[in-house]
Amino acid sequence: MNSLVKREAVIRHVLASPYSSFYRNHFRSEIAHNLTEETWASMPLLSRTDITIIPFWKRVFAPRESVPVVRNTYGTTGAHTLVVPRSTYGDYKGIFGSPAPRIVMNFFASAHNHFPQLQIGSQTVYGDVKHLDGTVAIAECLRPDCIYLPPYAALIFGARLSPRIRNGIRLVLMTGERCSAPQYAELKRLYPHARVAMTYASSETREAVALSCERMQRQPSLIHEISSLFYVELVHPETGTLLSDDVAEGELVITTLETLVPFPLIRYRTGDLARRSACGCSQLFSYEVLGRVQAYPVKIARGQLTLPAVEQL
Repeated sequence: MNSLVKREAVIRHVLASPYSSFYRNHFRSEIAHNLTEETWASMPLLSRTDITIIPFWKRVFAPRESVPVVRNTYGTTGAHTLVVPRSTYGDYKGIFGSPAPRIVMNFFASAHNHFPQLQIGSQTVYGDVKHLDGTVAIAECLRPDCIYLPPYAALIFGARLSPRIRNGIRLVLMTGERCSAPQYAELKRLYPHARVAMTYASSETREAVALSCERMQRQPSLIHEISSLFYVELVHPETGTLLSDDVAEGELVITTLETLVPFPLIRYRTGDLARRSACGCSQLFSYEVLGRVQAYPVKIARGQLTLPAVEQL
């Protein structure tokens, strides 16, 4: 089934749902039939504001009692309750390889309840870089073979681990920020027997939208679209107009290509800048994530500083 047919099926699903009027306030019903690329490009984009102003129970496209949720998490999709897609776990499980990790040390509190639902047979323990001594002590005792954390935490954590524990880790799975080439080289030195991989995810999906390229050594932030689950576009960060294939850089827009999720995303603006990039492997779509469209400022003694300003020094 091609992408356009899948997108049309998702639109029909959300417009016909008796459980939510969210998309009926955004899209005309006639676009659900004979969808074309031109019609698709003219459809409105969803923003973070569009989602957050709608109460959780009005955004769900299924009976509330049948929706699997992860509670006490934070993210745009739900301040207190987060709807988790049902059918993305199959692809997400493949990241861990076979055999599955024995113990996963997860540094993301908001994702801690995801791992049991993956059904990979792994025990999950929680790590916290803010309590590094205790986390290192737990790791030295339990000897995890997979860690899930941001790149900066992987560097700090790895520097504190004993060689015996570092050599036993075979998967360093990272998300949450860019991984530079120097960071990647240091991670490969710290974890010599591990596969070092990046995932791209958003707080709205809570699942991997894309995975890092196998040629990650050259471009650590190069990711590939999981085309069976999501449709990815680039739009102009200011005007929101769809960019043609010959325009390399823009804001990432994602669409959920499935209906078996409680809250499908249609043309959602992630707020992340990305660049189209050809790495020479067999994948059709690859993007290098560059950072946020609007850089978050950090307050310092005499003003504010953003990450792009630091990178230009």
